[in-house]
Amino acid sequence: MLIHCPLRNKDEVAPLIAAGADVFYAGARSKIIFGNETGIANRHPWDYANFNSLMNLKSAVAEIHRSNKKINIVINEHFYSSGQINKILKFAENLKDVDGFIVADLNVILKLKKFLPNITLIASTGTHILNQGTVDFYFDLGIREMILPRHLKIKEIKGLIKNYKEKINFKCFIKNDDCAYIDGLCSYSHGLYEEEHKSACELLHKFKIYGNNSRKVKIISERYKNYHKIIFNECGICSIFEFNKIGVKDIKIVGRTLPLEHRLKDVAFTKEAIQHLDNCNNKKDFVKFNKKNYFIIYNKNCLDKCFY
Repeated sequence: MLIHCPLRNKDEVAPLIAAGADVFYAGARSKIIFGNETGIANRHPWDYANFNSLMNLKSAVAEIHRSNKKINIVINEHFYSSGQINKILKFAENLKDVDGFIVADLNVILKLKKFLPNITLIASTGTHILNQGTVDFYFDLGIREMILPRHLKIKEIKGLIKNYKEKINFKCFIKNDDCAYIDGLCSYSHGLYEEEHKSACELLHKFKIYGNNSRKVKIISERYKNYHKIIFNECGICSIFEFNKIGVKDIKIVGRTLPLEHRLKDVAFTKEAIQHLDNCNNKKDFVKFNKKNYFIIYNKNCLDKCFY
């Protein structure tokens, strides 16, 4: 099982590999791709979450490949203008030696496939893959790697893997913030900053649910409001036990905005959980080990805020 780790500069490569990272994913500052034109390159566009120069990014790619590891580049905003897409193509051409591009915009997928036919394209969680029909759609486009949303249940993931067996490599999130929104339906521009609320994700949108059963409508409304008041879940480590059984081969740590120290702990924690799988006969023992290790690594108790 491979650990996908966020990266934002060359100096982080060696320590993250030493901690256990197998595959990296990284973004570039919007200015590197779009120049002086206004635009948001990916879903975490802040300068501190991305590489600040193309030279540094290329150096990181070379070092990662010397270590026999892989790196994918994130260009996964939901949509781009035609002018921005042309600049994305030029940017991608400068990075033809990377292992893949994580994308969401259908136009970017189609044009990258035509412009760089040998490049690996990975369907971002922003492509909204929630069911078999969506998988079929992207599979027909030639996509063989897909990142699944955190909102799917284990049995749903198992069904997708079973239906496609070895044809598609499905990747699952495993660590850090569980966004309350389904990314493929999120219309928030992550390049904006909400001064009053700090993050648009904390806003309670005004909405009205219609239906014939007033009691059911009320229950759904309250559930929605309450869900968005809670602190987001942060971990899916214990689900590795099920992932291992159903055939998930790639797990993804979120955190391009997090400091290196935090990401090193996340990678080490995930690596130790994977290595401990062979020592556990049941889920209960696996959870017990992870909770104990969680306290050792993070110096706090597990809060049982789980994905899946």
